[in-house]
Amino acid sequence: MSSLTILGDTSGSVALTAATVAGSTAITIAAQSGTLNVGGPAFAAYIASNFSLPNSAYTKVGFDTKDFDTANCYNTSTYRYTPNVAGYYQFNVDISFNTAQSTEVVVVLYKSGVPCRYMADMRMTSLYTVSASNLAYANGSTDYFEVYVYQISGGATLLIGGQNQCSFQAFLARTA
Repeated sequence: MSSLTILGDTSGSVALTAATVAGSTAITIAAQSGTLNVGGPAFAAYIASNFSLPNSAYTKVGFDTKDFDTANCYNTSTYRYTPNVAGYYQFNVDISFNTAQSTEVVVVLYKSGVPCRYMADMRMTSLYTVSASNLAYANGSTDYFEVYVYQISGGATLLIGGQNQCSFQAFLARTA
């Protein structure tokens, strides 16, 4: 049976060493303030049915159905995620477009009503899916996040609804 040794030093670092037959394997956790959180807020939401984007306007995407929401931070009426723990969040967005004309699209993560991260900017001519990820800081109380899409085609562009087509997710990557 192997053993686990926990060592600390005056730097504040902690080393975990598990003995093995051929030697040892070490994992070091660097000194840091705060709490290592392994169970922070996370959510996933999607568009239940097709969603039409007008031409030449930033439009908030209506992710109206929750897949899960571990801390009840996503609102399906306002399409907002308001994390309740201060920290750095990983945001993931998948948007499936269906358009018959050449279209330029921009996918933007908004923080508290203003653009925070431009996640994608591309031109397409038919069925296409944009997948993008980015990190952003949230203060844990008043910051909220939404996804907007801008498209230029001369007409409306359709977002394809469904759990596997258009989704918005986030999770706490590290506390503040």
